[in-house]
Amino acid sequence: MSLGQSIRMLRKNKGMTLAELARKVDSHVGNLSRIERNAAKPSLDLLYKISDALDYSLSDIFFMADSNSTGCHKQSALLAVFISLVEQDKDLMLEFAYLLQQRGHNHDKDGT
Repeated sequence: MSLGQSIRMLRKNKGMTLAELARKVDSHVGNLSRIERNAAKPSLDLLYKISDALDYSLSDIFFMADSNSTGCHKQSALLAVFISLVEQDKDLMLEFAYLLQQRGHNHDKDGT
């Protein structure tokens, strides 16, 4: 996943339009649209403003961009939701994921 795609997914995950984000970061809709489509690269200053406006850290945005190079939409969507959770809910989600993983291993052993 590219940086622009990561920004778009996280913005949409917050339910924010390009126009709303543009107002919050003091930029133009067209500029943000070009960034999300990877037709332009954001300045570091604009990246900080975007991360603040979306309430994500820069590391979250870059992690999202770097970790999903396979292009799996479900994995990207899950990561976007996970990043947006508060710490306590992240812990719960991880516990649930581990339980699902164990369940899958048990089904493999049982042959079901």
